[in-house]
Amino acid sequence: MALSARTRTRRTRWRVAALVLVFTVAVAGGSSSGVDAGEEDGAAGLNNAELVHPAFMRRPAAQAREVRSVRLTLRTTDEAPSEAAEWIVTLDVDIRARGLSCGVADSPSGHAEFRRTAKALYVNGDRGYWRGLDDFRDRPAAVDAVAGSFVEVPAGRQLASSIDTLAELGDLPAIARLIAAGPTRAAPRPDAGPRDEILFQAPPSTGNGVFHFPARGTRTLPTRLTVAAHVDPETGKSVPGAVTEWSAFDLVVLHAPPAPDTIVPWPTAALGR
Repeated sequence: MALSARTRTRRTRWRVAALVLVFTVAVAGGSSSGVDAGEEDGAAGLNNAELVHPAFMRRPAAQAREVRSVRLTLRTTDEAPSEAAEWIVTLDVDIRARGLSCGVADSPSGHAEFRRTAKALYVNGDRGYWRGLDDFRDRPAAVDAVAGSFVEVPAGRQLASSIDTLAELGDLPAIARLIAAGPTRAAPRPDAGPRDEILFQAPPSTGNGVFHFPARGTRTLPTRLTVAAHVDPETGKSVPGAVTEWSAFDLVVLHAPPAPDTIVPWPTAALGR
């Protein structure tokens, strides 16, 4: 079922902080800035209050509507559980296909590949990856059944919903609406920040993160969102700090299903449910 623009924006606003917790629990168990070299607008040296004006605020929304796809990378920065501290998840999200995506998760202990099609989520992980997920921990038969092959993740499983939640951060039009529309819109920070960036303090519902926008060049889409370690006000759980980066706009996103002979069944019996 397609969601309205207002509903998608509201979901994005409330889920940004939750993404970090999802990342460390369910998914994981320096990229380029994406700024085009172009004409400078004389912004260097100005503070955020001077940089942010109606003309600038219209540019991210207009440009976001033209972007077909984006690569986003999410990594934890501090106070993460030891088994997830070095995980990095990268997703290529097809914005116009409503979040269909493909990507990888990597750490010293494991690797996985994801393909989200219109039908299902397919995951191909090694033993280290599957052993790090709660459902598979201490279930070696289940790990043996899926390691090294694609498996279709049943609808309703936390892993499937977690990847879909991460992919929502690829919805640049929704991010642009969050920046530009209120009453809980992101606000320009009073500090000047780096010479080549404009900083926006995100709403409290996002964990008080900071959006980074380029202050110069022809492209004014967000390049980074930083969220400090904090306590989720809804769940009371500690959420580690994280950085989300957007790059590689308008790339080709592979979201075709894997070849049938590379897919194995979900290990329902070995999981005991």
